[in-house]
Amino acid sequence: MGGTSFCIVGEQGAGKSTIADYMKKKFPGHERITSGQMWDRIVGRQLTHYERTVVQKEIVAERGEGYFVDFVMKWIKGVREKNPGRQFLVEGIRSREIFDALRKYFGRGMLFIGVTADEKVRSGRLSARDSAEEKTSEREKIDGAQFDLRSMVRDCDVVIANDFGDVESLYEKVESTLREIGEDAKVPGVQDIHF
Repeated sequence: MGGTSFCIVGEQGAGKSTIADYMKKKFPGHERITSGQMWDRIVGRQLTHYERTVVQKEIVAERGEGYFVDFVMKWIKGVREKNPGRQFLVEGIRSREIFDALRKYFGRGMLFIGVTADEKVRSGRLSARDSAEEKTSEREKIDGAQFDLRSMVRDCDVVIANDFGDVESLYEKVESTLREIGEDAKVPGVQDIHF
């Protein structure tokens, strides 16, 4: 599966980063990028999640969603020009436009993984993340109003329900999901999975 790129999509607290951390260890040659990193590059400094949400709204209102899509796709193509065959692990995209652009560019070479979790489970995870600066429940409301993540999750090639209480169970689910895909070869472009 070293020849397949991945895109992990889901709501806050679903477990996207946990899965991405695990997959980066399995596929160390993949370039890991997040939507947040891309916005940080656009602005030229590291932003908090809340700042990114605000900045994103402002930039999209001024320049249109296409600006971000063009920025990300130009960056990915630039990496590929320097490193032909480089695969990616994309995490945390939030807009339909970038989801569709990645689908178009990678075609059969990217597996889209949706991650879900029960709302109470996600709420507990989000509460643990809250800081004095920002409440994740408030960020979630902003994200919910701005993005339709649930529809993107539904459009993924596979969906992992992460209602587990421990990461080991989640890792096992990721492994079994990838094995099933490799054995069944039902998802285009992932016939070369080897564990």
